[in-house]
Amino acid sequence: MRGISKTYKHERLRFELSISQAGGIAFALTGGANKHWQPEYDPFDYPGSDTGERYITDDTGAVDNPIPLIRRVLADIYSWVGAEKPYYFSFYSTTERKHRIYKRLASRIAERFGYQLCADGRSFHFYRTVH
Repeated sequence: MRGISKTYKHERLRFELSISQAGGIAFALTGGANKHWQPEYDPFDYPGSDTGERYITDDTGAVDNPIPLIRRVLADIYSWVGAEKPYYFSFYSTTERKHRIYKRLASRIAERFGYQLCADGRSFHFYRTVH
């Protein structure tokens, strides 16, 4: 299974979707600045992909209209799941607000592609059974 890394620009901010070969999906703010969000060093942010940028996972409220960004990211996840047909993949939400959104998205993904969904706290695990 191949992993992917894709960058998005939205409302003067840069975001990255990263899907590992093991099926771990991460989405985070990686740079830029706007009226809602200014970069500040946080020792708990973790190093990002090959670019060396830091992943900011608590980005709630950083943009005025997240819907277009969510749709683009979801389309890329759909494309990856459809092409790779992984037996397992997962993602997690970092905040309670994101958890409510991710819960709905997880249900849509599972239903659309026929995966079993296991929600454990803020983590969402998708399994495809083999017949």
